[in-house]
Amino acid sequence: MWFVIILAILFGFIAIGTIAGLVLTFTGSNND
Repeated sequence: MWFVIILAILFGFIAIGTIAGLVLTFTGSNND
């Protein structure tokens, strides 16, 4: 059970990081 929770948390961090990266990239392009 713990393994599933850990995997879910890691997956969530990866998803958040990817979305944040895309947002920063788009905002950086717009500012430039």
